[in-house]
Amino acid sequence: MKTATMRAMIGGAALLMVGAKDVEAATLRTPPLQPGAGQKLVCTVVNVDAKSLQMRAEIVDRFGDNATDFVRTDWNAAETTVITLRVESSNPNARSCRITVTGGRKADISGSLQACSLDETTCGNAVVAR
Repeated sequence: MKTATMRAMIGGAALLMVGAKDVEAATLRTPPLQPGAGQKLVCTVVNVDAKSLQMRAEIVDRFGDNATDFVRTDWNAAETTVITLRVESSNPNARSCRITVTGGRKADISGSLQACSLDETTCGNAVVAR
């Protein structure tokens, strides 16, 4: 390989590495909420503008551990983008919801946490993730 060609290839590789950017994740959390007897915590996350991004949510217990029992996703009609993510925990130590968005910003999603009866016939006021 000629020297000029080799230099061009090395220069091009360096440019690609400099131009590459790590995808950063943004995290939101709800204030703590203590479920009452016969209640579970329900965290609902909405992809506000149906953008192509990754969302993760988990119910966190008072010790900081993941206490999620159940996860449900609702997709758009083309089944390419998650529109709503819902996680639940019936663990009596469950306290808050931690939400992570990758490939988007905090403003692209909205999250809330509620204490609901186990059959979800009644739910308390929601606290909002920030």
